[in-house]
Amino acid sequence: MSGRQFFLRQFVSALYRALFHPAKSPSDHRLFARLMMKPRIFDVYGLIVQSFDRRRILKTPLPDASDQSAAALAIRHNLKQISNKFVTTSRRVEPIYQIATTPWRDLRNEKILIIGCRNVLELHQAKFAGFHWDNIVGLDLFSINPKIKSMNMEQMDGIEDETFDVVTMVNTLEYSLKPHQVFSEVVRILRPGGRFVFTYGRHMEEKAVVSSASGENFVDTPHYYPVAAHVKHLHQNGMQVFWHDEISKENSVGLIQANHRLGFIKQAVLLDPPFAD
Repeated sequence: MSGRQFFLRQFVSALYRALFHPAKSPSDHRLFARLMMKPRIFDVYGLIVQSFDRRRILKTPLPDASDQSAAALAIRHNLKQISNKFVTTSRRVEPIYQIATTPWRDLRNEKILIIGCRNVLELHQAKFAGFHWDNIVGLDLFSINPKIKSMNMEQMDGIEDETFDVVTMVNTLEYSLKPHQVFSEVVRILRPGGRFVFTYGRHMEEKAVVSSASGENFVDTPHYYPVAAHVKHLHQNGMQVFWHDEISKENSVGLIQANHRLGFIKQAVLLDPPFAD
């Protein structure tokens, strides 16, 4: 066999493997998802998706102002915020999804719970991140979309143990006075090996958390739990940190935050405590 024939034989064999038995990619190579996340395309898609909720917004009554429960405050804030700006193009969740899916893997069979999403667009962003639509669930104190469950993150009784592979939470934990109770619920509903990725921002100015939409106080007294306390609590409940970084930003109510992004993996057994009591 001549050198030319040998080369052609190898070429044809390699071409056959490339077409019918390609090597699996260790990275996200989905062209359609990448296309949909392009700025102009994403904004138009978001406009169309959110327009379907407009009728639900107009038909949802506001709770009476005398009702100062957490649920009523959340409904008045969210409903007025959505009414004033029913179309949002926020991409705040994308870095969190990137952290939760690193290193890249096939996500089609993984279930994700998105806490504090309020808007269905964040669920669509999870779809573009690789999750199957049927495995994406949203949760908030208030929602006008049936894809998002109305539930308190401090007491998620409607969700069974070890249901989700991924739980995310963006700019939401700050509104809870019982963050460790939230963590306990997340640990309960996560499967072993599941990931919990969330942000936690400290209000640098010592002010109450005021809704920019309704003008009401979410939390009358400023509160701050050190990040180390959160890490310690999660670690003692079988969660291993795999990601932590920090950025400063101005949030939606005009406060400057030192915003932490943290990622944890649920271990099958409890870990040795790394902190002294």
